[in-house]
Amino acid sequence: YDQPVPPGVVVEPPPRKPPCCPIQMAIFTINLLIGLAWSSTMPLWAADGPLDDWKLFVKICTMWCLSYIMVHVGYEFDIDKTRLGSYAKDYFVAMTAASFPWAFVALWFIFALPTPLDWVD
Repeated sequence: YDQPVPPGVVVEPPPRKPPCCPIQMAIFTINLLIGLAWSSTMPLWAADGPLDDWKLFVKICTMWCLSYIMVHVGYEFDIDKTRLGSYAKDYFVAMTAASFPWAFVALWFIFALPTPLDWVD
């Protein structure tokens, strides 16, 4: 800066321009694509015995990581008891977002397929 800054005034640097392609997003995308390709082709060349062990290992690791994420989401969750009505609305939206696709697919299998399924199937 050309001029001196008066005492007590904080001068913030100008914000940096974001990169064209964030490297972290590119790395995560590449990892996801590699994992997708690997998990799709692994059953074709793996033997049945080791593949079953590998499936169990992946399932345990996946559940472990998912529980870690859910616990940390729970740490940040805070209920504001003055806004309980908005929580009810949010719950209804989340419940319909989760249940409607399942219900529509079930109805499709029962009524819209050329050979519809019975309710017991």
